[in-house]
Amino acid sequence: ISEESLSQSTKAGELINKIVPQIKQTTDLVEEIAATSSEQDIGIKQINEAMNELDKVTQQNANNSEQLATSSSSMKEEAIKLAEVMNFFKISKNNSKYIKKSEDKDESNIKLF
Repeated sequence: ISEESLSQSTKAGELINKIVPQIKQTTDLVEEIAATSSEQDIGIKQINEAMNELDKVTQQNANNSEQLATSSSSMKEEAIKLAEVMNFFKISKNNSKYIKKSEDKDESNIKLF
């Protein structure tokens, strides 16, 4: 019995010696996985922040586009009105045909027909 116990103890010691490095290797792999997970978490947070910033910029661009469209429409209307006003002041080659000065020298009395 003593020899058998010694043999079993020796085998158990050999198995423990084989298992200990594998346990260390497993621990190292788990630590690597944890570190990689942490790095991925940081990366995902950075991507999320970038997407939020991109969303804000996209909304600002949409608002700016709306304002630009409104301004463009308003400017078009103003240009049409200005063209209509300018048409009123068109003078032919013979200016005297359209402008009549009053007898006094005050230029505020110029009349357009």
